[in-house]
Amino acid sequence: MVCQLGAFPRRSLEFFGGVSALLVGDFFQLPPVRQKPLYSTASTGLSSLERRGQVAYRLFGRTVFLTTVQRQTGDDQAR
Repeated sequence: MVCQLGAFPRRSLEFFGGVSALLVGDFFQLPPVRQKPLYSTASTGLSSLERRGQVAYRLFGRTVFLTTVQRQTGDDQAR
């Protein structure tokens, strides 16, 4: 995916080049290995890369929490 993002023309100096981005996943399932999570509020002792990651994460203005487990019903649609 990162290689594909490089194909976009650089129109903006914003994070993600001004392209819309979605973060999807279970961020609370497992902690990051030997690192702080992006949503951590700790600001001391961070490398510049960690600081940039936190800034980028905080730029996401809307959070949607899915609370109902949805599973496929009926016949297998992968056929």
